[in-house]
Amino acid sequence: SIGVEAGKSCVHEWKSFVWRRGTVPLWWTTQLTPVGSTDVFIRDQQPFEGTDIYFNRLAERYGWSQVYVFNLLRLGQKDKEEKLALAYNSATDHVKKILNIDLKIISYDWHHFMQSIGEEATLEDFWKLLSP
Repeated sequence: SIGVEAGKSCVHEWKSFVWRRGTVPLWWTTQLTPVGSTDVFIRDQQPFEGTDIYFNRLAERYGWSQVYVFNLLRLGQKDKEEKLALAYNSATDHVKKILNIDLKIISYDWHHFMQSIGEEATLEDFWKLLSP
């Protein structure tokens, strides 16, 4: 075989990455305010209803036993996306309790890093998170 010395075996570890962009899988909505910003509202009763179904369907479709979720929402104390980011973290904790999926969430404030270190450094930093 090419690239393998005689008498040695070659072991391959296969991994796959599926990039799936989507909304946060819980019950939420936004409303425009008169000054042009938005408010985030998360349903009070059962906000995680259906979240387990969402992740279970993905696991069945792709055959996952381990899932990494990247939360790219803003996490600043004054930012309105923070409420949604924290709810997303709670939703994944909820799913881990009821499904047999190794679900890991990595929060990465994309907007903050783009503004503070620039596009190239942000992309490099983000890809380091994907490296084993």
